[in-house]
Amino acid sequence: MMYGFGDVSQPRSDTVDAMEDLAIDFIQELCQDATDISNVQALALAVHQASSQAQQQNQQENAASTSRVKIDDVLFALRHDPVKQARAEELLQRYDELQKARKAFDATATGADDD
Repeated sequence: MMYGFGDVSQPRSDTVDAMEDLAIDFIQELCQDATDISNVQALALAVHQASSQAQQQNQQENAASTSRVKIDDVLFALRHDPVKQARAEELLQRYDELQKARKAFDATATGADDD
């Protein structure tokens, strides 16, 4: 990664360690933010759907423990950094395009084998 951004091909090990620490910290914080967002949304949904107080407390406990992080949660966590959010959206779009191309290729390859 460092070489791709203009560093030498064999960077110093202390520089690599520092970059690794920064990357790990960023990913951990982003995942924690996305998890918090997911839990808040699940809790709000459980409260909205609950009709009695006993059901509400039970659903709140279940929602907080069973919510899953979604792509939208990660994008929402990146909302304060428009550059990172735009890059994440671009990568997701490219991922979708790649999946469509793979399906088209598989369909073509499967169709060619049938002939």
